[in-house]
Amino acid sequence: MDNHIGYWQPIDSKVLKVAEISKDGDNYFFSENILNKTGLDLWGKEIRPSKPTLLQNNNEKLSIMGIQPIALSPDNKKLFIGKKTYERISQQQLSEIQVKAEMDFNDAENVRLGCKKTSEKYHAESAEIRTKYRKDIKEFTRKHNELTEAYSAELKKCRAIG
Repeated sequence: MDNHIGYWQPIDSKVLKVAEISKDGDNYFFSENILNKTGLDLWGKEIRPSKPTLLQNNNEKLSIMGIQPIALSPDNKKLFIGKKTYERISQQQLSEIQVKAEMDFNDAENVRLGCKKTSEKYHAESAEIRTKYRKDIKEFTRKHNELTEAYSAELKKCRAIG
């Protein structure tokens, strides 16, 4: 069962993750994601490394909570857990993936901050126009449309990335 130990990257995952199977004494553990800074979840919170789950050892076969069996391909290069398939990766590959994940996360964070600033600036200028031209609806509409046009491309990009 020690051949299960190592780093595993999910195949066809939409999120950058690396799983790990480790051993401490006679116990085996599974961590679904050991990477730092891989992105944001649906609620905008940073995805963090998962806590290790104690694996059950039944008749020399590992499983998660006795429900999901863990199997290896004959060449020990693929790991199967339920419907998920993982590919074995090296320590070097793990390091490269972690660097890429952090760079991608930081790039996305910079874009999000830029979008926030753009949105705040747009809303401040919009409020200024509203205050200045509140008695002249035609001028207000013209100025507001100009403002919206000036920011539309940038705000559209921001909406696309969330």
